[in-house]
Amino acid sequence: MDTNEKIAEIFKIEDVLKIVLETASLLLKNGADVRRVEDTMIRICNAYKLRNPEVFSITSLIIITASDMNGKTLTQTKRIYNSTTDLTILERTNALSREICKNPESLDYVMKRLLEIKSKSLKTNRRICIGNMIAAGSFSMFFGGNFKDAFAAVIITLILFFGNIYVLKPASNRILYTFSVSVLMGISAIFLVNIGIGVHIDKIMIGDIMLLIPGMALINSITDMFCGDFVTGTIKVTSSLLTALSIAGGYLFAFAFMGGLFK
Repeated sequence: MDTNEKIAEIFKIEDVLKIVLETASLLLKNGADVRRVEDTMIRICNAYKLRNPEVFSITSLIIITASDMNGKTLTQTKRIYNSTTDLTILERTNALSREICKNPESLDYVMKRLLEIKSKSLKTNRRICIGNMIAAGSFSMFFGGNFKDAFAAVIITLILFFGNIYVLKPASNRILYTFSVSVLMGISAIFLVNIGIGVHIDKIMIGDIMLLIPGMALINSITDMFCGDFVTGTIKVTSSLLTALSIAGGYLFAFAFMGGLFK
């Protein structure tokens, strides 16, 4: 029995595809582009001696079909509901994929490593809040605001942080969530200026808007289109434009609402 037959006997196709999908979903959820995800899936399948791997991935769905050494063909899919950008998880998952491609490991070992990667993310609520506070205050001053405007932007970031925990609670509908956040930020900015904490409404809003702008998603969508992934690129462009419109709509609603209460 040669090496290929031994691997096919030890690692069943169901288990291998489960490893492939879990690794790919972890990459896709944390900012990897589609081409890298599909390439990683094919490499893992080749490492476990699966034949004719066919993969398809977009921002919300992963599909893979492959055959084992005995000719058994199987298709598995995985739905992706939420995504973010976490370069730490991305780097660790990529390192794990290279490790198992070099030396195929058991399903239990790989799943244990994947769970460890998920649990050791550096993105905690506290760090995200501190980072957003620094970013909002800095952008507010960068675009011409003063220290009072920066302080107001930081206060709004804190309001958003506790609003996410107790009120808004981000869900899969990112458009509605972004609109709600924009309304909250806009009302807070106008209110803080009216009570004398901030000075320039526009500078405060600009600092907080920068926290919502989908800049990386828009750049990645253009990159996907240039590389031939038109479906993924179109989805990302559409999502980015809808997000931008929801931000604008939220702030316009805030202006309309607060304009009737404060002079």
